[in-house]
Amino acid sequence: MSRHDLSGKQVLVLGAYGFIGAAVTRALQAESATVQGMVRDLGQGSKILPGVSLKQGDLRELLVSQDWQDLLTDVDVVVNCAGALQDNADDDLEAVHHTAIAALADGCMDHGASVVQISAIGAGTAAVPRCCEC
Repeated sequence: MSRHDLSGKQVLVLGAYGFIGAAVTRALQAESATVQGMVRDLGQGSKILPGVSLKQGDLRELLVSQDWQDLLTDVDVVVNCAGALQDNADDDLEAVHHTAIAALADGCMDHGASVVQISAIGAGTAAVPRCCEC
């Protein structure tokens, strides 16, 4: 039995076809949430998550709250399972773990959506989100 009724909730999972993201996506579906996955590669995403509604997005390109507008339409909750392990030609740690997520938080505030942050390198108790007056 679920502790939370997720039926009717629109959930956007970032990094949906990754190891954690795929498990989160399937678990949310099992709890009756309507899940959309945000993925870099739609072809890869559809192979790993057949039947899941997918939207293409790249955190390296979602750097201000306006960039998130279309992705957040009708979304109640965003679960961030995306991440990068190191700076290289394909990943930008500052963009993926800070700039894009700060813009996401601002966008979610504008849309009234919640954020669940489960993927972050170096997250700790000293980290204070910009969106909170902690």
